[in-house]
Amino acid sequence: MEKRFSVDGLRGAHVLELGSGTAAAGMVAAALGAEVTATDLAALLPHMERNIAANIAPKGANLQPQQIHVQELFWGTIAHEQQVKQPINYILVCDCIYPRMAPFEPLLV
Repeated sequence: MEKRFSVDGLRGAHVLELGSGTAAAGMVAAALGAEVTATDLAALLPHMERNIAANIAPKGANLQPQQIHVQELFWGTIAHEQQVKQPINYILVCDCIYPRMAPFEPLLV
């Protein structure tokens, strides 16, 4: 991601990370200046929040707490989807399909 965008390349952009897990990709986007909404199933949110907290501003990192937000999102659930901040400039998706836990049809275009 850093090769694709300069340090200010994501500044002001809103990034939605689907199936964030550890929120690693979202934290990189936030460090590059984006406002990030990192999403996953409810059971995974505490782990994601701890990981983000452990990585905010260590040793001069460029990640600030106001740049990354954690939110529950179960794909295909209209109530969850309507709560996601708009507009979305970029969507990050990495290894986030668990067919037994969540439907993947809403991701197909």
